[in-house]
Amino acid sequence: MSETEPKGVLQRLSDALFEAEPIGPAPRPADDDAQRQSKRVDATRAFEARLDQLLTDRRPVVAGRLHTIDLSDVRRRFGARWQQVAQRAMDLASGVIERRLAASDVMAPVDDSGFLVLFAELSETEAAFKAGVLGREIRELLLGEFPSDSLTFIPPAVTVFEGSASGAMPTTVAELAQRFQAVPVPPPRIADPIPDLVPAADPPRPEVMVNFRPLWFRTKGVVPSFQARLTRRDPTGSVREGAPAYRTGPGLPSLQELDRQVLALGLIDHRRLIQDAGRSVLVVPIHASSLLDHLGFKLIDLIRLQSEVQRRFLMVELRDPTHRMPSDQLAEAVRRLGPLVRGTVAATDIERAQRAGCSGVVLDLEDTPISAEVLATRLGAWVKAAHGQRLTTTVHGLTTPAQLSAALSAGCDFLAGPAVAPDEEALQAAHTFRLPTAG
Repeated sequence: MSETEPKGVLQRLSDALFEAEPIGPAPRPADDDAQRQSKRVDATRAFEARLDQLLTDRRPVVAGRLHTIDLSDVRRRFGARWQQVAQRAMDLASGVIERRLAASDVMAPVDDSGFLVLFAELSETEAAFKAGVLGREIRELLLGEFPSDSLTFIPPAVTVFEGSASGAMPTTVAELAQRFQAVPVPPPRIADPIPDLVPAADPPRPEVMVNFRPLWFRTKGVVPSFQARLTRRDPTGSVREGAPAYRTGPGLPSLQELDRQVLALGLIDHRRLIQDAGRSVLVVPIHASSLLDHLGFKLIDLIRLQSEVQRRFLMVELRDPTHRMPSDQLAEAVRRLGPLVRGTVAATDIERAQRAGCSGVVLDLEDTPISAEVLATRLGAWVKAAHGQRLTTTVHGLTTPAQLSAALSAGCDFLAGPAVAPDEEALQAAHTFRLPTAG
């Protein structure tokens, strides 16, 4: 082919796959959902048109941004039954991908068991991260929709194109997916350093740390769980812990950024404990508004990428400092966490927690200071009402013997604070525990 002869879209794509310049944003073509088949055709055309636009604008495509999400292993496990569920399965998978694409990303179906996805504006690391998340989310959705024991350990394969092809250039999206070398990409590993968990755009903050506060389960006499507790040094040099550490303002990190850092740091230590054969439940406080924000999927993604074992020992404590979040919004935050975690408790009133589908309610004395005298007169009724709705009760921030005595007399399930046990720098395994005797 001469230099002056126009190149086809896929030929130009192969040229661009060896470049490494960023791609600018562009509007995603509209999707016609009148009929399933026309949607597939439109999606393929949109994919090719977007590539054509990118290459026309001389904005090269990075190899690490072009991925396939392949369901062929799932298809083989279904066997003959796949014909009955294929259309529904592909529609579900397509819906997951479409919801998570940025405006400049494009996706095209490949045959009837896979998708080709171009993450146009992400770095290679971030594209691999997002492809891994999508693969796991699709797997979990399909297993929930079409239960099958044989599928339990068969995740959809995620591959990345490395831009080496031989022979004649492919002329269709399907041929492109087949002819380019596709290398399996495992989900991102969770270990130090923190950027493995937090994308490059959200670097770790050195002033943000977490300790782990033991939660004493009174009736069993054990500490089965720990709360990840934020410790932060503000620009004035003051060190704040717990609820006061979430203070926001000009030049300070947002609530969502702090939630993401606490979650990432907590998960790193939680993974270390589980890898060392230890077991305890990690309770991570997350503001409900962070989950409902347009970037809330960043938090969900960090949770989704954990092993099933780790997620069985992970709980989320939803926080609402305004104490005004409507029940339906709190319920949406609970729904987004869904089966990804062991359970969800909330620092809110009993009725709102029950209507939202929480498993427990939390009273944080650091966030809502209450004297020991008031606790002694009101806490019993609060515990009785919560238990009447089948909700567990947790009281944080017990700092004095009088507060602790009031919580014990009221029959609270979980108690935490300096009056119970000191914070730990590293997450510990579950263990039996007795309150220290006075004197």
